Amino acid sequence: MTLVPRTAVIVVTLLAFAGCAVVQPVTDLSPASIRQQVRPGDVVQVTVTGGRTFDLDVEKVEEASLTGTTVDNRRFRIAYASITGLTLRDPGQAAAAAAGLTILAVLAPIALLILLFD
Repeated sequence: MTLVPRTAVIVVTLLAFAGCAVVQPVTDLSPASIRQQVRPGDVVQVTVTGGRTFDLDVEKVEEASLTGTTVDNRRFRIAYASITGLTLRDPGQAAAAAAGLTILAVLAPIALLILLFD
């Protein structure tokens, strides 16, 4: 009876570890810092004055703004002065997620066998 809850805890823990490695908040929101940390091709989550949030595939990192495209192909140019929050997602996020799922696919059956024969 305790097999399902213990297995669920193991699976959820493994998924949490796999997902934590791909997000990095940018704490210094000065234009120079943003230009140094963000590159074309990066995926970022930008929060602007007023609280609106954008998930962007960055196309350009310019002197005074970021330009990028959302998932639904809308293009935005966001001035650094209006950015109140910025999270940089690993450009290899899809690869990291695939690696995490592969690790999970290998470890979950092993964990299950250990629990069955415990």
